[in-house]
Amino acid sequence: MNLKGIELTAMLSAGMILSNADGRVADEEKELLLKELTSFNVTREEAEIYLKVAIDMTVEQTVEVLKAMSSDAKKYACGYLAAVMVCDGDVAENEVEGWRAFSEACAFPEMTLGEALNFWKNN
Repeated sequence: MNLKGIELTAMLSAGMILSNADGRVADEEKELLLKELTSFNVTREEAEIYLKVAIDMTVEQTVEVLKAMSSDAKKYACGYLAAVMVCDGDVAENEVEGWRAFSEACAFPEMTLGEALNFWKNN
């Protein structure tokens, strides 16, 4: 998968929003949020910049960037958000609702949770 910096930043922003949907951000969620950047060869310095920008992004800005991505990139983002949601082993209903809301707002392709996770893991 080849994503631009702003796309990674928007994914990070969405992941942070989603991971906090249950009122707490688990250590596993924090680890996955940042680990994802390293899989795209983002340096520590770049990751800090992405994180600062992601924190400052509004939900509307995040959705706008994610919505403009290619179909495969949207599938990847959908799977990434699904992974953030399930990585702590405690999937709260409001996390599922948040995942569905992002999926709809960003015009992600229709995918089950399992399909989204499999696409993310294999790409």
